[in-house]
Amino acid sequence: MKIQPYNFTIKLPSGVERSAGLHLSDVVRSIGFEMGYIPPQYQGEDISASPERAALGMAWEDWVFRTQHPEVSHQPGEVFGGNIACSADGISWFGNDLKVHECKLTWKSMKRESELQNEWLWLSQTMGYCLQWGTNLARYHIYWVNGDYQRGQNTGGPQYKLYDLEFTKRELEDNWLQIHNRAKMLGR
Repeated sequence: MKIQPYNFTIKLPSGVERSAGLHLSDVVRSIGFEMGYIPPQYQGEDISASPERAALGMAWEDWVFRTQHPEVSHQPGEVFGGNIACSADGISWFGNDLKVHECKLTWKSMKRESELQNEWLWLSQTMGYCLQWGTNLARYHIYWVNGDYQRGQNTGGPQYKLYDLEFTKRELEDNWLQIHNRAKMLGR
């Protein structure tokens, strides 16, 4: 028997077209680098730097909304805050309340779940989506790939967990002011 590796490069889908111009994720990343929330070695890296991880995240997002949460309008399109395009993963209605949904597939330890308030990048982007969609409610769909890294324990493997977030009006406005100011600095 002969087994020969075959080189293959993953191509990320172009499915959902993004508008030209400034996107919320670009602004948040810019702030994240300056504030030290993102290590400098990742500057200039985009989604194509790790297409395998990006593909897993996209597949997870598609699967979870299609099969587990069909009530969520997946990729509902862009909304704009001035000239900043905002593309939430999903939205849904809970009674009269609109909720923004964000999917995360992460290799971070689930031990950090009690510190989600420190995930500045995730929170800033989510708050931006909430403000532009006119709600203060969000839900995270987090797939902790390695659980809490405790091998042989119930929590040591993959875990899917939901987290509901409720932001204050002040949090949303302060966050958007920071985003808006950064967008002006970026000259867009």
